[in-house]
Amino acid sequence: MLRSLITYTLSLGRTAFFVGVLTLLTSAQSLTVTYSKKNFMDKYSPSSIILLAELFKLGFSVFAFVSEKKEKAGMSAEQSDLEERGVGRSKPEPSVLVRLLTPTTFWYAPPALFYFVMNSLTFYCLAYVDPATYVVFMNLKIISTGVLFRVFLQRPLSGIQWASLCVMTIGAAVSQLPTDGSTSFSINFTGLVLMTAQVTLSGVSATYLEWIVKREFKESINFQNMKMYIFGCLLSVVTMFGFDRSGFDIFAGHSRVSVLIILILAFQGLVTSWVMKYSDSIVKVYAAAVAMFLTSAASSFLFGTQLSNQFYLGAMNCSVALYLHSAKAPAAPAPATKPEPPPPVTNKADD
Repeated sequence: MLRSLITYTLSLGRTAFFVGVLTLLTSAQSLTVTYSKKNFMDKYSPSSIILLAELFKLGFSVFAFVSEKKEKAGMSAEQSDLEERGVGRSKPEPSVLVRLLTPTTFWYAPPALFYFVMNSLTFYCLAYVDPATYVVFMNLKIISTGVLFRVFLQRPLSGIQWASLCVMTIGAAVSQLPTDGSTSFSINFTGLVLMTAQVTLSGVSATYLEWIVKREFKESINFQNMKMYIFGCLLSVVTMFGFDRSGFDIFAGHSRVSVLIILILAFQGLVTSWVMKYSDSIVKVYAAAVAMFLTSAASSFLFGTQLSNQFYLGAMNCSVALYLHSAKAPAAPAPATKPEPPPPVTNKADD
């Protein structure tokens, strides 16, 4: 599986590093939360974690964008010298406030709302279905992302790539099957509706985020993140102070480990937006799937979790899926060309 992952990431070119980082961050998030609960018994509010992560992402994006502006200011000084000599003239760039007040800023509200609803649906789904059913069913988001990737973004997927998505879905689901001999799943109509909505929303959020950051491709990714995380902070504040009954102190119950969780969650979001802009949502799906197996393997080493046969079978399926997705289709044979007729033979006597 590692060889397939390396082959796949190398085929992505400049995004390979960030895909690997996204996989590691996704895995590290689950591991640090588990470690925090087992060893420190932190009593922090989950809403405070999300709020602090959103604030960090917004602050980081502002800092990166200001750094970009300073770099461009130095280049503008050189451009001004050229303009004085009559070499060329460029239109002045509008202020940041003017750019934030444009209607396109509100395009970045839906991704924040999508992720807010998805996080809320998780708790409602687990109230109607058992955890095993939830984990297995949620792997269908791989298929939903592929369908929306093709329909909404009008991006083609080859037959081999569709097959790889199906193999990845089956492998991820098989790896999460219970090992105690009970293979029955508990789900009712309400749970089915909620989980279907969450699976669909997962694909919608991924494809919409890719569409919005690529629609304004010439715009700075840091400025795009600023607009998105402004809405994320607003929704997090509403959740923290409107629905969370744990109190209004966002720093209560935190430790060094919880701070690490906040940083991991923040950089995971930042890297995700980069991958969406310079790669695609299918890459994010594969990174999340690989992270699931990486987390299980690391949990076995760190916490003594036993790996089942289903895990190894699922890992083999996902390895095959990665290979299929990264494999290039064979080149079509060149069309046969008819041989050119020989030049006519001329009779010297006629000349």
